[in-house]
Parts: sequence; structure tokens; C-alpha cells
Amino acid sequence: WTYGHELGRQYVMQEFSGKIMTKAYMNVTEDTVSSVIAEAAEDGADVVFVTSSRFLDASLKAAVAFPDMKVLCCALNFPHRYLRTYYARTYEAKFISGVIAGSMARSSDIGYVANCPYIANVLNLNAFANGVKMVNPHAKVRVVWTDEIGTDPQVTFWNEGISIISGRDLIAPIDEFHREFGLYRYAEDHQLESLALTLWDWGVIYQKIIESIWNGNWEDVDKKSGRRAVNYFWGMDSGAIDLVIDKNVPDGVVRMARFLLTHVKNGELSPFSGILEAQDENVSKDERKGAILKELMEMGWLLDNVKGHIPSVSELRPEVRQLVELQGIHSIPVNGGTA
Repeated sequence: WTYGHELGRQYVMQEFSGKIMTKAYMNVTEDTVSSVIAEAAEDGADVVFVTSSRFLDASLKAAVAFPDMKVLCCALNFPHRYLRTYYARTYEAKFISGVIAGSMARSSDIGYVANCPYIANVLNLNAFANGVKMVNPHAKVRVVWTDEIGTDPQVTFWNEGISIISGRDLIAPIDEFHREFGLYRYAEDHQLESLALTLWDWGVIYQKIIESIWNGNWEDVDKKSGRRAVNYFWGMDSGAIDLVIDKNVPDGVVRMARFLLTHVKNGELSPFSGILEAQDENVSKDERKGAILKELMEMGWLLDNVKGHIPSVSELRPEVRQLVELQGIHSIPVNGGTA
């Protein structure tokens, strides 16, 4: 995660060669983040990108304390007029991954690993499940939340005979390297085969934000929105998100996935278009339209082909409860023109 943002910083340094200066502050913790942002202000920073949603509170306090410095936090679903947030529509890639998984599933269940139930993860899970349903209406998506107390996805999937799994999107720093990330499957010989992987391009996002500041759009948004909460939320159409499909995926499935990718990028297909059936009710009855952004930000439910539940805060590990309370599932006002 950190390295991806660092690559984004290096990208904008190349794109704006000689026009901007950047400085990275590493090894920041919740205890030091406020002093680090203050240090950036003292260093004369015009813009500060805070790359972890765990630092939302500190980012907001800094935005109020340093009104001449633009502060943005990499987070979603945080409504406050003094702090802008930015994120990527990863659910678009997850939707296509779900189509691939559903097409290749030999059993009735497909595994899905999520960490904690903040809005981005719920969007990703439901988009994946909707992709599965598009090509395999009988398959179920078995979700395991790794931040829920007492869960173990490997044990659950092994016991339930699940071979195709949507795992973590990033390689974590662990003792032994393994390949259980992205969309993968266990073959009949128990060998792990990669199928697809979501790619983030933070450089594109940083470039667009910097350009918006230079061309005056930042101030224009403030004037038009009346300083309402602003989320920058970019997807495949901007190049911020893409999906790499592995050679282990059959050619026909690859061609279908790329066809759908083209239509998602062109805005002709939404991962949440059509009739959406939640576990307990109908949430959309118009098969011609997709869910609008405000509805997505309030998605506190799971599709009916998902096996599992959204854990409550009390069911989560103590160290992630504050993050979920900050970015959890709740209704927020959205500036639809910018988000």
C-alpha cells in the first residue's frame, strides 16, 4: 500500500518535472501523524496527501488548523467540508473478477476474503457477487472477514471445499512469500493458480488532483458546492484502476472479461446495474438503471448470493474498530458532481 503511493509520488515528479517539489514522510504512526502534518506545514507544503484512512481525525484537525494548506486523506465515506478525500472505484475491477470467478467455478461456492466492513470493502464484495451472478446464477459467494474475531479464511474455505477465491489485493509483508492474493484458484493437484489482479495507479489520481488545483477547479468546486463534503472517486475510465487477467484464464472467458471491461471504462455498463436483490429485500427494481453514487455510499447490505454477514463493530478486533466507526456503513451527503 505504502509503496504504491510512493510510486504515485515518483510518477507526478516525472510528469511535472521542474514544476513541483515533493517530500515523503515515512514511518508515520497514529501518535506522530499530527506532528508530521504540522512539520509539512512548517516546511511550506501547499498540499498534503495523507495516505491512510487511519489518520482521518488528524487530517481533519490539520485541515482546520492550516486553512492555507490543502489537506487530502486517502479514504472514502467521510463527510466534512474542511477535508477532501480521495479513493478509487476498485469495485469496477472486482465486478469483472466476479465474472471470471463465476465462469470458472466448478462448485457452487466461491470464496471471498475481506478485512473490515467499511464502505469500500462492502462495495467491492457486492460488485464481485453481482459479477458472479451475471454468469452463474446458482453460485454463492462465501465471505470471510479477516478482522472479525475468530475467523480464518483458509480453514473455512478448505472445510467447505472452495477452490476459487478472491483474496487480498496487495501482497502483505509476511514472513514467507505466498501467492494468495488477487483472484486465484487451487487446481486439482492443489497448486495455486493466479487468475486476475486489481491494479491501482495512484500516480494518475495525484496528477489529476494537482492539475485541478493548478487550473482553478479546486476553488470552483468550493464555490459551486457551498463547501460541502467532496470525495474524489476515480475508476477505470480515468486509468486509476485496471485489471490484469492471467494466462490461466480460458480464452473465451478472457474475451468476455475484456468486452465487459471496455463497456465499464466507457461508462456503458455499471457493476450495479439491473435488479439488485439484497439478502432481505429488493433494493432496485429498475433493470435499466444502475445505483447512483449516493445509494452506493449507503450500501449497508449484501446481495442475496452472498453467504455471510456484515460484522458489527463489537465483533471486530479492537484495533480496527475505530477505523470502521470512521468509515463504516452510514448515510452521508454526497456532492454528486465531484465525487
